Amino acid sequence: MQKKYYYWLDFMRFTAAFIVVVAHARHLIWAKYSDLTSSDQNIFNGFIYAVTKLGNEAVIVFFVLSGFLVGGSAIKRLNDSDFKTYEYLIDRSTRILIPLIPAVLFTSLIQLIIGAEISWFQYLGHMLSIQGVMIPVMRENEALWSLSYEVWFYVLPFAIALLFSKNNALLGVIVTVSFFCVFSILNHVYLFIWFIGALAFLVKKWHKPDWRIMLFAGFIILYGILGRQVGRGSDSISFGFWQELVPTLELSRIIFSLGIALLIQQIAFVEPSNKVINRIEEMGSSLASFSFTLYLIHLPILNLISFYLGEPYNSISIQSCVTLVLSIVACLVLSYLMYLLFEKHTDKVRKFVKVKLIKAVD
Repeated sequence: MQKKYYYWLDFMRFTAAFIVVVAHARHLIWAKYSDLTSSDQNIFNGFIYAVTKLGNEAVIVFFVLSGFLVGGSAIKRLNDSDFKTYEYLIDRSTRILIPLIPAVLFTSLIQLIIGAEISWFQYLGHMLSIQGVMIPVMRENEALWSLSYEVWFYVLPFAIALLFSKNNALLGVIVTVSFFCVFSILNHVYLFIWFIGALAFLVKKWHKPDWRIMLFAGFIILYGILGRQVGRGSDSISFGFWQELVPTLELSRIIFSLGIALLIQQIAFVEPSNKVINRIEEMGSSLASFSFTLYLIHLPILNLISFYLGEPYNSISIQSCVTLVLSIVACLVLSYLMYLLFEKHTDKVRKFVKVKLIKAVD
């Protein structure tokens, strides 16, 4: 069965990864807004700082997309009795591990260069995606906090399939209990967000965009961002009583994810209408191909740059802007090279593993 293609979602995935990179780059290369020189504390620079403060929102986009593309389709296959347990396990394992293993090793190399503490037990924990559960996330690659969520999201459909299988029900019980133990520690709000993405896949979809719905989705997204940014407070700006008028941080995350899920439903079936727009959409697919690797290794690269840079810039100048841009470019280039070495070959490795498994079963 041919996999259905969803327009613009690859573009959204790369954009989310790029926003995370920019947010971390600005945080490490430039000083906090409150530490800037007084002449640099102005409306224009304040806007730049606000825009480059959306890293968590970008991660939520990843979770909603994962729920839509993986969770929703898995639930549908479970309902249709078309869920192939070990094929799903191989698909998800290769998707995660092929880029993750070199990313963790790359992080260890950066740790060695900058003289940071190295823990092989911690590396093993990241391979098993128990960071934030049983071990702390590596300081030089704190972006990996979200990967434990992503992996355990994937575990849930696998556990359900095992529970209702004839021969693996006991294993299903063990995996299910493990899942709930993990989410007794991890933030369960992100699990709700993943389910919101899955529901967006399962409920009615519009094959033509309704601009009223898209505007409503945009309003919800902006309201969720406002709630997160105002609700979390700021070292530089006092929001005063405005903080009492916005939802809590967790509710703001859910509101934002609802807007993203609604937007995904609107744009996923909007076929490009001309050659220019089609080229833009295709470019998004090309960029998204290495977005996972970009997410996995950008922070070690930025931490290495920050280590040699020393103190972050406390003024917005040509030099500080060029350094920021070049740091982002370095992340893109090195991530693409890493992608060519490892993640690009995921499909080949996946097919090889499946063939070997079929032979072993036979």
